[in-house]
Amino acid sequence: MQARKILVTTDLTEISDFAAEYAANLALQLNSQEIVLLNVLIPSHIQITTASGGAYYPPNHVTQKLNDALFDKRSDLVKKQAIKFSQPGVTIKPVVRVNHNKSGINHFMEEYKADFLVTGSHDKFSFMEILLGSETEKIIRKINYPMIVLTCEPVSSTIDNIVLAIDVELDEEQQNGIDSIIEFAGLLNAHLQLLYVITNSKISATSAVERLHQLAKHKNIRNYSINTMEKHSLEAAIRSFSRKYKPDMIALLSQGKGKLHNLIYGSRTGEVINEADLPVYVARSM
Repeated sequence: MQARKILVTTDLTEISDFAAEYAANLALQLNSQEIVLLNVLIPSHIQITTASGGAYYPPNHVTQKLNDALFDKRSDLVKKQAIKFSQPGVTIKPVVRVNHNKSGINHFMEEYKADFLVTGSHDKFSFMEILLGSETEKIIRKINYPMIVLTCEPVSSTIDNIVLAIDVELDEEQQNGIDSIIEFAGLLNAHLQLLYVITNSKISATSAVERLHQLAKHKNIRNYSINTMEKHSLEAAIRSFSRKYKPDMIALLSQGKGKLHNLIYGSRTGEVINEADLPVYVARSM
């Protein structure tokens, strides 16, 4: 995994401030060269037409003036936000894009050659919904890059301890997805907490520990510890574990084109992300 450039989405709200500041601190830890602070402006005629259900189409000369004014205002605000969270050694490039074609987040990741995304999440992933016009699970499935999601101001900007929880024996595709999490932890020299959640009586604690040992050996993980917990769900286990051990980040694996695998928080990933009070690292299994 490379971490030369980070793309940060901003809608100029408080949660975007958290994401920008967090990304700047993370860039220092990762020795990243640049942050792109991206604000996407939906043209006014699209917003007006959508709001009216297609009943009203404003004149071009009116919308052009409005778009120009909005663009100038956004550009000024994003520039101020970039200056506010800049740090020595980290370049934050403010960018405002008028998105006529509703390009997806992968388009912007590719255009700016970003290695991963940092974004703040409102109750309904408002920024990401604008980009992709989809529900949270579909958004997570569509992104081809690792992403970090924040729902509130992090307690710490330093990532020393990451929890990765599983409740299944991983197949080859899923293990490839975990590589991203392991590499990310390695870049930060972070301790990886491997947590096996026992949700039924089909596996014993001894067998669960053995599976985690095999995973760590197969993936050549150096800085890790092994934990097991009996709970009725992954959600309950990760909440309990986080309260007790206070990790700095939760790691989440999603399967890109299919349904989300029942790995960390099960299939209702978006809802849990919105409830989380820790940054969530989302990696896609290829």
